[in-house]
Amino acid sequence: DDIMYSNSYHLLSRTVDVIFDSMVVVDFSAVIDVAAECAAEVLIPLNQLQDLTNEAAKLKRLAAMNQFPPERLVRLLTILERNVVDGAKLLPMQTMEEQDEEEAHLFVELTMERVMRSADASLTALYIMTSPKMPE
Repeated sequence: DDIMYSNSYHLLSRTVDVIFDSMVVVDFSAVIDVAAECAAEVLIPLNQLQDLTNEAAKLKRLAAMNQFPPERLVRLLTILERNVVDGAKLLPMQTMEEQDEEEAHLFVELTMERVMRSADASLTALYIMTSPKMPE
């Protein structure tokens, strides 16, 4: 258990560090405008987000998420919120009457990636916030 906890904790910490490093110039104090497009700088790459989701699930299962520094979790949750909002307003199956088949396929593919990012960000936030012994 200690080895798994240690590995999961360190993997989560490294993934969070990479995410934070890529967003050093983003102002997270600004209010989220749900009608506006989400800036690309705040979107977590899907592979990093999936790693983050997996490690958060492991730490929740081990009841060890509360060992992660709260200020880092708050910042991470703020970033995750932006990723949730980005995909929450999309309609992946819009009609593509004026586009050719290739453009329509590309649109659906990009839209589904944003929806999956939103779903993974939501799941990660839930793992964090519903972990045992988490501070309010």
